[in-house]
Amino acid sequence: MSVGVLLAVGGVLDAPLMRALHPHRAIVSVQRRCGDATELLAAAAAGLGAIAVLDTTPGDADASTVRSLRSSGIRVLLLAHPDDVSRISTLGADAVLRIDDDPTIIAKRIADLATVPLSQGMPDGGASPPQAPTICGDDGARDGASRNVGTVGNDDASRRVPPRPRNPRGRAEAGAEARVGGTEGEGPDAAALAGPPPPPPPRTRRERRHASPAPTPAPLAGGGVVALWGPPGSHGRSTVAVALAQAFGTCGPTLLIDADVVAPSLAIRLAILDDVSGLATLSRRANQGRLDHTALTSATVSSHSFDVITGLGSATRWRELSPAAVAPILETARRHYTYVVLDLDSVPWPEDTDGTFGHQPGQARSELLKAADLRLHIASTDTDSIHRLMIHVEEHPLEHRDLLVVTRVRASATGSRPRAAILEALARFSHASSVILIPEDRRSVDAALLAGSPLTLHQPASPASRALWDLAYDLVGQTASRRERAQR
Repeated sequence: MSVGVLLAVGGVLDAPLMRALHPHRAIVSVQRRCGDATELLAAAAAGLGAIAVLDTTPGDADASTVRSLRSSGIRVLLLAHPDDVSRISTLGADAVLRIDDDPTIIAKRIADLATVPLSQGMPDGGASPPQAPTICGDDGARDGASRNVGTVGNDDASRRVPPRPRNPRGRAEAGAEARVGGTEGEGPDAAALAGPPPPPPPRTRRERRHASPAPTPAPLAGGGVVALWGPPGSHGRSTVAVALAQAFGTCGPTLLIDADVVAPSLAIRLAILDDVSGLATLSRRANQGRLDHTALTSATVSSHSFDVITGLGSATRWRELSPAAVAPILETARRHYTYVVLDLDSVPWPEDTDGTFGHQPGQARSELLKAADLRLHIASTDTDSIHRLMIHVEEHPLEHRDLLVVTRVRASATGSRPRAAILEALARFSHASSVILIPEDRRSVDAALLAGSPLTLHQPASPASRALWDLAYDLVGQTASRRERAQR
C-alpha cells in the first residue's frame, strides 16, 4: 500500500516532480497538490497524507508550520533556496533539499521518507523532529547520498549541564551597566557589573529556628535552567526569581527571562524603561530559524549582575510566544549563560485543547517546564495558598528536579510554629517531605520594589534576603567559605 504525499511546491517544480514520482508509485502516491502552506496544514490535519513536501522560498514556512505538520503525524521535506539551506535546516524538518535539485533526486528522497518510521516523543503527543535533518547538497545529492548538518533535537544528556562560557568578561566601565557583548561564547562578568552585597549580620535565634535545610546534592552545580511557577495566586514568584538571578549572577553569567504570558512584571520590578518585548523578538527570530548570539544579545537588557529578557507586556500577546521557539531560545541561552532563570505564569490552562491550527495557552509554558533542569514551586503561607499548593502538587506530581518553596512564613498565618505546621500539612495531604521556607519580610520587599532593585541586593541583611542567598548558594553548590568571600 502506497504512502500518501501532500505537495506544496509551486508551479515550476510541480509538473516535473509529479513525473519523477511516477516510478515510485508503488511506494508513494500524491493525494493533494496544495497551493500554499496554509492549505498544506489543512490537508495534513484532515489526515489526507503522511508526507508533506513544502517549498519554503515564498517565505510562509517556519518552525511553527513544521511543528504543526509533525504533530499531525506527518513527515516533512522542505525545499530551500540554495542560499537559505542552513537556516531552513534549523526548523525541525525530517529532511531539507535544495529547490534546484533534480526532481528525480527529490522524488527518491520522498520515497525514502515513506520507508522511515516516524520518530516518537513530541511533547504534544505527535512525533519529534530527528536529531538532525538530512540535507542533500550538489555532490551528495547527485550520488543519491545525504549528509547531516546542524543539530536539531532534544538530547537530554547534552541539555542537562550546559558548557560554561569561554573567557567571560564584562564590557562596561566601573559603575556602568552594559549588554552582553563580545565574540561567540563570551558572557558578562557578573562581579564587574555590580559590586557584591555587604555581609549580612549574624542570624537571630528566631531565624536559625526557621532556617530551611539545604537541598543535597546541589542541582545546579554545573549550571542549568531553573523555572519558577506554582499554584495560582501572588506568592512572590517574581520576587524570588529576581533575587535568585542576582545571587546566581555573582557565581556566573546569568539570564533572567520573563516568560509569564499572563502578568509579566520584571521590567517594572527592575525599573527597565525599554518597552520592547525581548521575548517576542527572540520568539520571532527562533520561529524563522534566525536566532543566534547576535539576536540574543540585542534582545537582552543588563540589570545589576545579570541580564534580562523582558516579557510580552500584556496578556493579549500570549500567541507571540510560540512553543516551537522554546527549544531554540533555551539552547542559545545555555551556550552563553551558566544559569538561566524562568519566571512563569501559574494559570491552570486546560491541557486537552486542540492546537492543530495554532498553539493554545499554556503550551509554551509546558515546553519551558519540560526543558528546565530544576523547577521551584512557589506558594505562600496562608491557609488558602497551602490548600492550592496541595492541589497543585496532586495535579503535578513532584519529581527529583522539583522543590517546594513557601514564602511569607509567619506565625500569624500558621500558629506559633510555622515550619512544623507547614510540614505537617504537606505531609498529611501530599507526598511532599521537605520545603524551603522564606520568612515574611514585607517592609524589605516593598523597599526593593520601590527602588527597582533585587531584594538580595537592596536589602541583603534582611531575613528574606538571607534565606534567598542561602537557597541560591545551596542550589549552585557554594561552600560556606565561598559564600563569605562573595558577600564581602
